[in-house]
Amino acid sequence: MFPEADLTAAVYDPPAPGMPHIAVLFDADGELVVARPVESIDAGEAELAKLFRQIATKLRTEHAARVAGRKRA
Repeated sequence: MFPEADLTAAVYDPPAPGMPHIAVLFDADGELVVARPVESIDAGEAELAKLFRQIATKLRTEHAARVAGRKRA
């Protein structure tokens, strides 16, 4: 899903009162990967950190599986 993990993240302020902040994650091509409403900039940054940890874990797991597959061959 994220072959190079070349990602950009931001938390946008709401354009009007009563609207949520939005935490967004874009891929290397500028395509939107995730957009989540959050309560604040701090909450958005925490959500994005969580997403980056999840992606890093997925990439490490996939890499380990590839390495293990090469060793068996």
